[in-house]
Amino acid sequence: RKSNVWRPWRLWRTSTGFSTFHEDLAEEFGRFNALATKGDVLRAEGLFRRLYGRAPQQQQRVMFNTLLKACANSGSHKHAHELYKEMRREQIVPNVRTYGKLIEAAAKAASLKDAEKWFEELESVSDQIGQAPYIMLIDAAARERDVAAAERWLKRLADSGQPLDIVAFHGVMSAAAAARDMKTSSTW
Repeated sequence: RKSNVWRPWRLWRTSTGFSTFHEDLAEEFGRFNALATKGDVLRAEGLFRRLYGRAPQQQQRVMFNTLLKACANSGSHKHAHELYKEMRREQIVPNVRTYGKLIEAAAKAASLKDAEKWFEELESVSDQIGQAPYIMLIDAAARERDVAAAERWLKRLADSGQPLDIVAFHGVMSAAAAARDMKTSSTW
């Protein structure tokens, strides 16, 4: 008998192509995604290791990207880098989402240099970069109190043709405020 209870893993299952699995396995993938969303890297990786061998080959990149999401949500950029290397050893081709999660992990760890490195790699695989990676780089600059870098990334965002919004400007203001540069902060 089917239950009318809403289960969040069902949406994730169908949106990622895991709908061909038995419901018990799909539910485990849903738990894996929920752990990643919380940034619980340790538990997400444990479940990843149990499930990875049972996933169809076409879903292995999705699994790595989901684990990278856990790293991004927790700011574990060094662990994300190790997972990226493992992904490449497995001969899994990264995509835009992969690089987005690597940029996010570095940005949340206040590692502008690493976030910029991942952005360069993203540029090498895609000419259709959305607004989010730029904003993450502005945020990384703000966390490092690097006003010049925040302004540089805001300019690159503007030059990309992506819309500028309050989040981007707020990032530059945050960088200036963190650097105690009230003149620049009030300019933005």
